[in-house]
Amino acid sequence: MMKKVSKNNTSDEKSVVPADFQIINENEDIFKQMFKYSVIPTIIHDMEMRIINVNDSAVDQFGYSYDEFLKKSIFELHIPEELEHSNEVLNEMKQKEKLSVETSFKRKDGSVFVAEATPCKFIIGNKPVIHVFIKDITIRKKVEQDVETYIKEIKNKNKELEQFTYITSHDLQEPLNSIIGWSSLLREEEFENLGAIGTQSIDIIEKSAKRMKNFITSLLEYSKLGREKEKSEVQVSELLHNLTLDLSDLIQKQKVTLTFLGKDMKFDAYESSLIQLFQNIIVNAVKYKKEDVLPVIEIKAEELPDNYQFSISDNGIGIAEEHYDKIFEIFQRLHTRDKIGGTGIGLSHCKKIVSMHGGTIWVDSEVGKGSTFYFTLSK
Repeated sequence: MMKKVSKNNTSDEKSVVPADFQIINENEDIFKQMFKYSVIPTIIHDMEMRIINVNDSAVDQFGYSYDEFLKKSIFELHIPEELEHSNEVLNEMKQKEKLSVETSFKRKDGSVFVAEATPCKFIIGNKPVIHVFIKDITIRKKVEQDVETYIKEIKNKNKELEQFTYITSHDLQEPLNSIIGWSSLLREEEFENLGAIGTQSIDIIEKSAKRMKNFITSLLEYSKLGREKEKSEVQVSELLHNLTLDLSDLIQKQKVTLTFLGKDMKFDAYESSLIQLFQNIIVNAVKYKKEDVLPVIEIKAEELPDNYQFSISDNGIGIAEEHYDKIFEIFQRLHTRDKIGGTGIGLSHCKKIVSMHGGTIWVDSEVGKGSTFYFTLSK
């Protein structure tokens, strides 16, 4: 049988307070408790820089007791090198409501940490005081310095590599030019004495030297990518118009149908590199066309939330899926030189250019049915 509880009994009952809760009197300022237990080390000092209050986090951060803090000035917490800066901050605070500055503090044990200090001005009991909120950023500064050092090292290595590539390529081209020149002269001057084998040997030497020269030229061009200092505004329709003029001989000779079906857009890009990107893919589409089939190339463009996406489709011989990644590697070829010429560096150029623009490049293809190259350029 359920027992009834009278209203008089329930009104006399007292609410139970959990034992692990601290009791704050109704007339006590709750913001004092928020200050005391805040995880952000906070120091309050007067305009003479004498410390008049600190919270528990400041005690933990600096290693001084509360009473020890109250015997110090804010200057005593700084390393000697920061004292002049501290005076500058104090003078600046007279003109501004709050600041955010980087400085270095010294703990009781002598250890130093870098901090982001935010001093703010308040009036307490008609007395001006400054609350300094302190955030330890030692780890962040160390990471930033490591990254900066790493970037400098990479830049120096790249510069050394560029110089090495240029010097090596220049030195290699001189003997190659001599081989090509002397081979040509030997063919002209001694043609009657060479015979079939001699003439064939000269042809092989000359073709090999020219192929090597093409490799060196391509390598030089690859190393130069990314040297454009500034981006400029590029309009897609204008870029493709200029590209069509540059490739007019190839387009007319191969009877290429080149159409642009996408959106005409304007955006900032490394213009000369971008032209090379389009040119490499279009030239490849013509180079890898099917026999007795006129090349048809379609270019599309669209603006996405985070980037601009382009696609260049052709009706060529296509690429097997297992070679999708290989074709973007430097000096990688899928066909022998006697079938299709080239150095195998064109698409690696494209990959590097797209990477310069913060994008990605990929291909979708089917053998015998053509290929579509996609790439994005970040906004």
